[in-house]
Amino acid sequence: MQLKNNKLRCGVIMPYGRKRYNNTEIDFDKLYIEIIKPAVEAEGLLCLIDYEQEQKGMIHVSTYNHVIYSDIIIADISTLSPSVLYQLGVRHATRRRSTIIIAEKGQQLPSDLDMVRILRYELEEGVLSMKAAIQLLNNIRTVIRQALESTVTDSPVLALTKELKAVDDEITAIAPMLFFNYARADKEKVEPVYRKLVENNYSPWMDERNLLPGENWEKEIFSTIGKCDFFMAFLSANSFDREGVLSEELLAALKKWQSMNQDNIFLIPVLLEPGMLPDNLKNIQALNLYDTSEAEWLPKLEAAIKKGKEKMKNLQ
Repeated sequence: MQLKNNKLRCGVIMPYGRKRYNNTEIDFDKLYIEIIKPAVEAEGLLCLIDYEQEQKGMIHVSTYNHVIYSDIIIADISTLSPSVLYQLGVRHATRRRSTIIIAEKGQQLPSDLDMVRILRYELEEGVLSMKAAIQLLNNIRTVIRQALESTVTDSPVLALTKELKAVDDEITAIAPMLFFNYARADKEKVEPVYRKLVENNYSPWMDERNLLPGENWEKEIFSTIGKCDFFMAFLSANSFDREGVLSEELLAALKKWQSMNQDNIFLIPVLLEPGMLPDNLKNIQALNLYDTSEAEWLPKLEAAIKKGKEKMKNLQ
């Protein structure tokens, strides 16, 4: 059994270079570099494609590890490349979920894929228009989120053959989601924390980075609070309104924490300035960010997250 690390990985399987299709030439490398990879990285995942990875030993071993053990796979089956279709078949035979299939709008697909959701994009003379490119990028971000949240089997093989054991059954560790609550005026102080947590294999959620254009931001924020593993409240003088009232997001997190076993670590106050801990958080130990170095605050936060995960596991 191969275990994954905490960094969520999105593998991409697709044709390389320029390929002829319906009397036009598609630049798949450009599609990957300008659309797929930016969309994946915008969701905080590591984006991997075969030719960017270091090859050791037999190339097929590297390819199959890529196809099987990536947390998510995006497969572009435009042109019906035999290699891509074969790798997609391996994925469907070994993983229950988190396989995203994309294809050019005009590509007719094999009947075996009739029951599988396909994300379509439309080309104009072999290239994506600006409008279509933005739409595809946003659509990929959306389906990545849905894939990470879903527990529904999207493999037609494993959906129809219940007795088969999937690799998913052996993989249980996922990066915890940390919701970032902060005042707009403190964004520049909070951004470095976000970047550092992503670098260290965590999954922070920050509205300006994670909300998609057109989404109901209020609904998404409160939905995310409801399902996040940890809530980080970055506190400063900017965190209170004129009447000294905390944000609705922080009040919602307090309500969630109060409904839990309060021995749990869930709500983590982070002080951006001295003396900014409100009365309703006074019993919770805060993380001091205003006069400590990264070498000091990061190990403390990691220890809190580890202990919080252990407490939750013991209560399950």
